[in-house]
Amino acid sequence: MRIISFLKKIGIGILTSKLAIRIVRSFYTTYIPFFGLKININNQFITDREVINLFWGIYEKAEVRMSRKYYSKGMTVVEFGSSIGVISALLGKMKGPDVPQYCIEANESLIPTLKANLEINAIENSTIIQKAIGPKGVSSVFLDLSSSNLNSKISNDSTGQVVETLDLIEFIAEESLRDFFLICDIEGAEIFFINEQIEFLVHCKTAVIELHNISFEGKYYSRELLNELIQSRSYLRLVEKYRHVYVYQRK
Repeated sequence: MRIISFLKKIGIGILTSKLAIRIVRSFYTTYIPFFGLKININNQFITDREVINLFWGIYEKAEVRMSRKYYSKGMTVVEFGSSIGVISALLGKMKGPDVPQYCIEANESLIPTLKANLEINAIENSTIIQKAIGPKGVSSVFLDLSSSNLNSKISNDSTGQVVETLDLIEFIAEESLRDFFLICDIEGAEIFFINEQIEFLVHCKTAVIELHNISFEGKYYSRELLNELIQSRSYLRLVEKYRHVYVYQRK
């Protein structure tokens, strides 16, 4: 088993090497294929590592795998942390043109690429909301921008980008959402809705959530603890876990 694991690491190292990245970049300058989609990569926040992962089909592998396995056509899509729109476009193709989709992304710099990826893949009935998932009762937060589009986080640093927050209870009520599919990867900000707005999940039918170990208000929350809190505070029950991605369905 150790030999197989070692050989896999060597193979992955070759496939994602700097040479491989240069070759892929030379062929794909604006768009790259990904599970039948065309993904716009013309954004400074998209790193070489993400480009090569897109090319080999391993970008956000866990989220892609669970979305394809658990999404049922006809379910309204609610996405926290849409980033550049890869998962957005994937689910957009699966949902059908008449089904609503809400892409919530805090990082303003990613919105043009998110929009472009929805448009180039002809995704209809999709709404982009440039807001953050933050503490309840707080109208805006600071966003710490990373060199990678995957790692921007809410910060206490006042030099970060100011972003309005989304009141989840109001959002669900205003859009009259029922039996929706939630896909969430927001770099630890899930603590805010787990701790303070968990009731918005009452109408969620299936949730795919990447959980992160996080410290909040002086307390450490492990992924295992967050998983327990979701199940004890909502009607959702864990049905599968893959790496750090947890899949829940309403009981």
